[in-house]
Amino acid sequence: MLSYFFKGMGEIQFKKVAQEYSINHINTIIKSKVIERIIWHKEQGHMIVVVSASIECWLKPWCEQMDLGLIATKLEIRNTTIMGKLLTKNCYGIEKVNRINEIYTLADYEYIYAYRDSRGDKEMLDLANEKNYKFFSF
Repeated sequence: MLSYFFKGMGEIQFKKVAQEYSINHINTIIKSKVIERIIWHKEQGHMIVVVSASIECWLKPWCEQMDLGLIATKLEIRNTTIMGKLLTKNCYGIEKVNRINEIYTLADYEYIYAYRDSRGDKEMLDLANEKNYKFFSF
């Protein structure tokens, strides 16, 4: 999909499309329970990090707007051109754990919450003290 739709696109144009999607559409597809839980965690003073297999450019503006950390799959951009390939491994399954451990020393945190809604989150859920599977399903 990345190659078909975005290969050869300029970085500025791609990031503009990604930002428009992120800022204007993510809130329309996120369940209200997710936002309520983010607010609860913020009220508790918790650091919140979104860990996703999605492309970082698509999530970053929304995460910044919500004051959330982000670990996601990075897209290869060379000489200001989208290459249509991933720069990093897809942030899915065990790769989520690898990426979390590259950035954070989990032993430094007293308590870890994790939320899982797909198979790609199973290994990440195992890192947490409180494991929430399909927490946001209705």
